[in-house]
Amino acid sequence: MAGFFQRAKNAAKQAAANAGASAVSDAINQGAASMGLETNISLKAPNVNGASGGDGYYAVDLPHGFSQRMEQGLDAEEMARLRYPQAPADLPAGAAQYAQAWYQPWSALIDGHVDIARAAEAGDLPSAQQLLYRWEQGIGQAQVTVHQLGDFNGSRALSAVVGDVYEAFDMVADALREYMDVRSQGRRTDDAVEEVHKSIIGLHLSIHGPIVDFFADPSGAAMAQAEQAAFGDINAMISGAGADTSGPEFAPVQGVSLHDYVAGSQRMHEGTSADVICSLLGVERPMWDAASAEWMRRMTETHPMTVGMQYRSLSTTPHPVLTPEACAAAGGAASALPGGDNSARLSTDMSFYIEASAAMQAAAEAGIDGGGYLESTYGVTVMQVATAGGAWMSDMRNADRILTLQEVKKKEIFTQLTGYSADTAPGALPDGVEDIAADIEF
Repeated sequence: MAGFFQRAKNAAKQAAANAGASAVSDAINQGAASMGLETNISLKAPNVNGASGGDGYYAVDLPHGFSQRMEQGLDAEEMARLRYPQAPADLPAGAAQYAQAWYQPWSALIDGHVDIARAAEAGDLPSAQQLLYRWEQGIGQAQVTVHQLGDFNGSRALSAVVGDVYEAFDMVADALREYMDVRSQGRRTDDAVEEVHKSIIGLHLSIHGPIVDFFADPSGAAMAQAEQAAFGDINAMISGAGADTSGPEFAPVQGVSLHDYVAGSQRMHEGTSADVICSLLGVERPMWDAASAEWMRRMTETHPMTVGMQYRSLSTTPHPVLTPEACAAAGGAASALPGGDNSARLSTDMSFYIEASAAMQAAAEAGIDGGGYLESTYGVTVMQVATAGGAWMSDMRNADRILTLQEVKKKEIFTQLTGYSADTAPGALPDGVEDIAADIEF
């Protein structure tokens, strides 16, 4: 705590020195102007806390596009995280190249805010807004590109922070919007510019800092520990692992257990009749129907955080009776899919799952039977995709990557199916294609 107060004290001292230097600069420039001379003197305050001291603060000078100087300061350790670091000679093979591949999409955009700021400060807000829009489009594409890169030999030191980098870009964009709003209202912009400056520093730290950490620990052990601490309990809850299933909400209904219901529902979706399911379980059809309704109620209404969470776990747990082989022997074999049987790939190949789930959504939005499209094109069923999705998304570490790539793939497949962009203006879609945007009221 003492160190914190000392750094705060040093920061206050440096801020005062910076303010003094700024005031002197302004006085010089104003004095020159009164004599008909045009000057742009900018004095930098010295590091009043000692440049060599561990608690010393250093002035930050990053491209920002505003005439107002950047007044922020960072300590020596943070300053080292503002630039791309030197790769150590003892890095594992391919690590330096991986870091460069991760960095390149971001580096192409990291100073994209400069022209936006210049246009906005010059009063050309329409151009600034257009530049901002294009910049954000590029940021979105960079996020996709980096997500597609994946991990480095299992290390998530860089892949885990893609969402953080995207949010840092977003903070700069929001700060620029706030500046434009303040300027359009004719108010003082000093504070708004300072917020942009702070967000730019945060952006550089969010991009370069993780590379520093990756070079120091390419195995990703520190990131793995951090993710376990952050998501371990949540992942366990979602997966149902170690959950207490002794409560009355897990009691069988009409002789049908939760596992019976989950497995039976899966087999039925694959083409096995309810009568065959009942025969194998040794229950009557009315008993199965009543149990199905009750288990659905427990999962979705009365006990979603206990019974509902167990559904994910049981959907990937083999049932002792309701196996595909047993159903086939009882005359309830699943119908052969026109696209073959690729169900096993859904649980082992994340890219295949992402494409199949995106295709299901794209087909539905295009007015096509999503289930039929999945079966004929990918050789999987809607239930199989949903089950695999529960498994992949039960690990929160996958969520950002999956959702980002899923959305991009959905738009791509939608365009393939309809010939239109998923971003087409309302009213421009062909007959039979669902126009969701047209139904939104503003």
